[in-house]
Amino acid sequence: MELTNTNVRYLLTIYHLSQARLEVSSKDIAQTLDVSRASVTSMMSILTDKRLVTKERYGKVHLTDDGCRWARVLASQGAAVLLLEKDCQGDALYEQADGLLRDRSRREEMVRALNSMAVPDAGEKIYQTLREIMEARRTK
Repeated sequence: MELTNTNVRYLLTIYHLSQARLEVSSKDIAQTLDVSRASVTSMMSILTDKRLVTKERYGKVHLTDDGCRWARVLASQGAAVLLLEKDCQGDALYEQADGLLRDRSRREEMVRALNSMAVPDAGEKIYQTLREIMEARRTK
């Protein structure tokens, strides 16, 4: 499965949010990533097509079993840091974030790991797919 950096960012955000609460909404995701709800809606469609999330209309977002597995794989490959809910509070969270911010080489390793799993021309592939869809719709 091909995942872009943005796919990964959303997937990990949903994973982290789902560790902290029973239900995750598009609004939660938008606030966490500081993006518009329209951007979240668009990405949920992509992640749903990849069978990584399920989303009820005007409802909550849930990771599928595959979505959870991918989040764990990303962490195990060094492309992300996954924290348990109990570690996302106070001093423990601060220490994790501070350590990562102070360790430039670790951050660079994470970027390399993430980029090795990403599709470099994903934007172009999405653009071409959208053009094909739009052209097919025009010819109907």
